Amino acid sequence: FFTPGQPVAYKVAVKDFEDGESATKSEIMAPRVVLESRWLKNPGDKTVLDPGLSLMKQSDCFNCHQVENRLVGPAYMEVAQKYRGVAGALEASVLRVRNGSSGVWGPIPMLAHQQHTSDEIAQMVAWVFSLEPGKAAETGKRGIAGELAPPKDNNLRIGLLEVSYTDNGRERTGRDVVT
Repeated sequence: FFTPGQPVAYKVAVKDFEDGESATKSEIMAPRVVLESRWLKNPGDKTVLDPGLSLMKQSDCFNCHQVENRLVGPAYMEVAQKYRGVAGALEASVLRVRNGSSGVWGPIPMLAHQQHTSDEIAQMVAWVFSLEPGKAAETGKRGIAGELAPPKDNNLRIGLLEVSYTDNGRERTGRDVVT
């Protein structure tokens, strides 16, 4: 059960033939576990993802970035705060994502993402720029354990939690859903 606006604690257990169990190898497995959450008002509701976020989830974006915390690269919230409303920021960011960049957010370079068109990258960057503190963003959260913050909407009745684990041995991803 959950209460809108109140934290929901979670803990994931992973058991993998090659990699072992998360109970004994959490430091190795935690970065490969992603928990996604959706909060619905009715069982029949469908969540519609922003096209930019949908493209990002199909790419490797969340391997290096999270919404509110730094990972390899900056948190998307930091990017949004730095560039929101800045003339030419969207176009410059599209070029950095497409061609790669270094030195903008630190010493670790961002790899080029030539697999995406400039229009696709513009949709992704527009989603990042739309992020605002205190507003819920449907994204993945890395780690074996942690807390989620459901939106403060008393009409929410259903929480969908989807966990994925990327296998190190066979390059596969397993998923499980809890409602």
